[in-house]
Amino acid sequence: MLNKNEANPVKPERSRVFLILVSFLFLAFSPAISAETGKILYVKDIPEGGVDKLWGTNVPANFLIYVVNPDRLAGWHGDLYDYEKPYIPEKYHNLPKLGGWHGGGGLPDKEMLLAHKVKNGVMFENAHMQIENASELQELGMNIYILKGGDLDEGANTLRDLGKLLGVAERGEELAKYAEEALASVRAAVKNIPQSAKPKVYIAQGIDGLRTTCKNQVLEIAGGRNAVNCEKDIYARQLSFEQLMQINPDVLVIQNPFFVKTFNDDVRWKRLRAYKNGKVYIVPFGPFSWMDKPEPVKYMAIKWLSCKLYPDRCKIDLQSETKKFMKLFMHQDLDDREIKKILQEN
Repeated sequence: MLNKNEANPVKPERSRVFLILVSFLFLAFSPAISAETGKILYVKDIPEGGVDKLWGTNVPANFLIYVVNPDRLAGWHGDLYDYEKPYIPEKYHNLPKLGGWHGGGGLPDKEMLLAHKVKNGVMFENAHMQIENASELQELGMNIYILKGGDLDEGANTLRDLGKLLGVAERGEELAKYAEEALASVRAAVKNIPQSAKPKVYIAQGIDGLRTTCKNQVLEIAGGRNAVNCEKDIYARQLSFEQLMQINPDVLVIQNPFFVKTFNDDVRWKRLRAYKNGKVYIVPFGPFSWMDKPEPVKYMAIKWLSCKLYPDRCKIDLQSETKKFMKLFMHQDLDDREIKKILQEN
């Protein structure tokens, strides 16, 4: 007579066979997760000739790939906005939608990254939270390249590094030289201006214009003085209109294009010194606000803003320079009407 432990001697063996079979079927029909974990890599690790396809883990990084070499951009984070499409050649409109990290709660779409066999991503070293989560991407077999970014003075070398990573080192060098020339020429144009002589500039953000940035590198390089004081380490500040009236800036720069109509319709804004003196400027927009991310558009923004603040020191024709910039950085050969639209001169 069999004891309880010997009641069915074949059953454990059948269970093992069943589990092996289920595991085999799971692996056979699951997405092809790489058996090899991806690596964290740096500039020194860039292979000869770069990588075939590259995806940016956040929107600025992804658009920077587009700027340097759109033919090796693995995909967008989502659908392009209607206002972006006119400034991006149509053949790039329908690239795969791969997701990515951004402030609105966006996340990388792991299924799409696997389906499109994206093996290489890039993130900036100042994106600390994303770097902490990079292991999620490494588990997909993806290599993550860490580059410097987020600062205009570092931006030229970032363009050089991306040029190498995307197999277009010469183009990366050309873009980097433009960036360096932009910084040097603007700084030379506004040097020796005493701090007290610099205009107080209010940057109107948000749909009501009452949110503003506390630290703005474009404004600093272009020779402006931020009209708003903020506590240390505060990125942005929300104001009431009464507080703005007390500040009463010399210059008003409208960064959000959706605020323009509100500004024109709201008589309160006409009480500001900047309005009375004709010192209200709308930030050029194409394919996004020049004073926003990604970084390359800011090299044109510093030229534009310095010319607005100090027209007597401006040595460029903004329309011609914008046309040159859009062709070099955005792969678009625009006519005069389109350039005027970007510069808000229509």
